[in-house]
Amino acid sequence: HLEALTSFPVERKVSPNCWAAILDGGLDAYRSRLSYKARKIVRDSESAIGTGVGQFEIAQTIEQALDFVDKIEHMHQARWREKDIEGCFTASSFKIFLTSAIRQMWHEPWFGTHDTPVVESTSVQRVQVALLRIQGVPAAGCICYLDRDSLATYLTGMDTHFAEHRPGWMLNTCIIKRAMALGCTRLDFLRGDEDYKERLG
Repeated sequence: HLEALTSFPVERKVSPNCWAAILDGGLDAYRSRLSYKARKIVRDSESAIGTGVGQFEIAQTIEQALDFVDKIEHMHQARWREKDIEGCFTASSFKIFLTSAIRQMWHEPWFGTHDTPVVESTSVQRVQVALLRIQGVPAAGCICYLDRDSLATYLTGMDTHFAEHRPGWMLNTCIIKRAMALGCTRLDFLRGDEDYKERLG
């Protein structure tokens, strides 16, 4: 049936880049690979977390993870509405897919590298749902997945009312540290050419 396919037009176009942060060598080595401006923003973010301006938390149960997802959905959709664009949660099927995936993957083990054994879900969750609060209010959040020695940020959300505090940068700084703590050598930002991905990746 290959001949039948030749009658269909094929369109090729440049797609967004896939950025990733290489975490080999620890935090200091990672910082040294950043531009001066990005390095300063990361240090400012670390300081904001250290002084309690931002509070970072990883969901420990499915119930808490789904509660975080609701908050991330609200932030994600609100930001797209500001740009007059429909976000992915506009389709109810996406929320059903997302929550179902989290439920099904919550107890799955994730696979280590050739140097490390499979890590059972009793010690490390494959699904990592994070929330960053400022003044006790959700300001940013993300849903991440572990795969071997990589942590991938699948979906994020940020409340632009807290933009002056740079919650997105605070969140990303915490996620980078989280990835390192889990033994990951790579933080995968997946597809997209947002400015922060290029600066951190």
